[in-house]
Amino acid sequence: MAQARVALALCALLLLHGVAWEARAASYTVGNSAGWDISADLQSWAAAKIFNVGDVLVFTYSKTHTLDEVDAAGFKSCSAANALLSSSDGNTTVPLTAGGDRLVYSTDKGSRWRINFEVAAL
Repeated sequence: MAQARVALALCALLLLHGVAWEARAASYTVGNSAGWDISADLQSWAAAKIFNVGDVLVFTYSKTHTLDEVDAAGFKSCSAANALLSSSDGNTTVPLTAGGDRLVYSTDKGSRWRINFEVAAL
């Protein structure tokens, strides 16, 4: 009987921990009010944040831009030829589902910029 109570208490504790973890998830508008735009200091913006699994990045940008999530090779060469995600709708939401680097690349009428989001592992 005592073992059943301990097991039940442990299950309840784990459930509460999971709920608390989900409650910590945050939504970040990339670049704050400037949005995903070359005029914003996106590198400094990202460097000042600690992103966690479960957080969401919200990209707001002109529909003349593209937003591409790329692999390391695409990031290094500024190429979206093999993009993992590609969007040009002006309002893109990217859930952070795993730890590690998230590499995002964008173009706007010949100019281009890129940013690395480091996501803390669980």
